[in-house]
Amino acid sequence: LQVAAYHADYARTALREMAEGFCRKRLIVYPSEAALRMINWCADTVNGEKAVKHWLEKHVRPVLENLEKNGTINENSVIFVDNYVGTKELAYRIENREDICGGIHSEKFGVWAAYMRSAYEKGKYLEQCVESLIERLNDISGEVSSLTGTCPMHIREATEEVVAITGRTISTAVDLKSIKMDRASKRQ
Repeated sequence: LQVAAYHADYARTALREMAEGFCRKRLIVYPSEAALRMINWCADTVNGEKAVKHWLEKHVRPVLENLEKNGTINENSVIFVDNYVGTKELAYRIENREDICGGIHSEKFGVWAAYMRSAYEKGKYLEQCVESLIERLNDISGEVSSLTGTCPMHIREATEEVVAITGRTISTAVDLKSIKMDRASKRQ
């Protein structure tokens, strides 16, 4: 099970890296778990991570290039990738980022980002800033969950992923800080 999770994380990372280099580093690709399983299955991960990258270059990159040529996607697009049930085909749904996080939510993110920048520049600890960000992301996740439709669902999923990643970052930073303190105390 851990191996499958590792391969899914690797496929997700490889897909996002490919997208970052594709369209001036602002294109977002959000793959479903079913899509990641299908990518790993088709790429034959027994042969290693290079097989996943090769499969993505061969099967996903041409689709993204065609979407860009047709003007369907640009640097502000979010592409949701899923797997057609019972097939080895990927499905792509494109949404414009302005449509996803517009209006009051966009303003709140801007205000919160400015607050975080200001707090960090004033010398507050990184952990406090990130914890505050997590609280604010949870608040907006709650607000979004009260909306209807598939778009808010994807915003909530992305927000939850950001919260989880941020939490792991905090725990890593705290662990590193305690290691530094332990080393410093041992030197004395």
